[in-house]
Amino acid sequence: MRTWMLAEALAKRGHDVVWWSSTFSHQRKELVARSDETFRVCEGVTLKLLHSGSYRRNVSVRRLLHHRTLARRFSECADSEAPPDIIVSAYPIIEVASQAVQFAKRNAIPIVVDVRDLWPDYFLEHIPRILRTPANFALRGAYRQKQHIIQNADSVVATTEGILRWALQTGGRERMPFDRPFHLGYPASNASTAAESMVCPEYLRPFRDRTIFTFVGIFGSAYDLETVCRAAKVLADEGDERVHFVFAGTGGRFDEISAQARGLPNVTMPGWLWKEQIDALLQHSDVGLVPFYDGIPDAMPNKVFEYLSAGLPLMTCLSGELRDLVESCRIGYYYRDGDHSSLLAGIRKIASDGILVENMSKNARSVFEERFTADTVYGAYAEHIEQLHAASTTECVAKAAA
Repeated sequence: MRTWMLAEALAKRGHDVVWWSSTFSHQRKELVARSDETFRVCEGVTLKLLHSGSYRRNVSVRRLLHHRTLARRFSECADSEAPPDIIVSAYPIIEVASQAVQFAKRNAIPIVVDVRDLWPDYFLEHIPRILRTPANFALRGAYRQKQHIIQNADSVVATTEGILRWALQTGGRERMPFDRPFHLGYPASNASTAAESMVCPEYLRPFRDRTIFTFVGIFGSAYDLETVCRAAKVLADEGDERVHFVFAGTGGRFDEISAQARGLPNVTMPGWLWKEQIDALLQHSDVGLVPFYDGIPDAMPNKVFEYLSAGLPLMTCLSGELRDLVESCRIGYYYRDGDHSSLLAGIRKIASDGILVENMSKNARSVFEERFTADTVYGAYAEHIEQLHAASTTECVAKAAA
């Protein structure tokens, strides 16, 4: 979504964008094509998909092989294309970003590296502690790649200030004038602006008189839905029927979370939803759950902006930048990571005060419109890219004159 919204913003400003990606959908864990494909997705944006295999698990050897294959194929194909005026490379995939930096340097093209995740540290967080020393050794090449990428970028941007600081510090780079954060942002035309008559999903109709706490996303290792299930069980055991939880999506841990939620009358899991179905769910929800494990500095995942765009207050265990936003703007509650009692305290307060929820919802929508719409975030990001290109061109002209 981030790449698409940036590409759209650049196209609206009159630029031609070539977007390189894989034929494999990381979110759905399925191939969208079985060979290389090129699409003109809209005026000014061409999508080039490279067939590079697939994988089933996020933390796996096959995923690493997919990344290396995609990087090799990108390098081969990019060399046969006309060089662009500027490159924006997502980080991760670290192997592709490395090839993009090398391509940029060979062709004297300015490059922006857009840091979106703590890679390769991500792998170390999801393996047993006893294996971390050999894993560190195995990943030494990836760490060298990371430093090379960060140190050779003309601009390092990130989804939050904290992730930018991490990238610069671990990449061995002093902050430069073109290093800055751009939040994820989200389109304004979503559930909150849909027709008031949008039909309530069938699975929600029996619970319309309850306060609906909703999670929409991938059931992966980054999200702590176990703590939410424990809170839901306490409420169910108490016979408290003021609250209902919806966990929508799919992913590697779907069966595990389903097993924990099985038998809980206050939890519904509708499975994978398309955009229109998500909009309908969010319109009929009251609070957005962001149960992200608190291990990424100042993380603000995509869910934050999707919920805010629908006018939903947030319930989150993420500290740092998101907690500051939630508490200073009064758009939800922070609870302690892994502490279902802390989560329950916030749930009960929200469930008992409809005026509070209404006020937090208004605040959420206002914060989104002022700071996090796609037009605001990616308009500024596109301008940043234009300024970097102009500065690089001026520098080249000055060197030539000298």
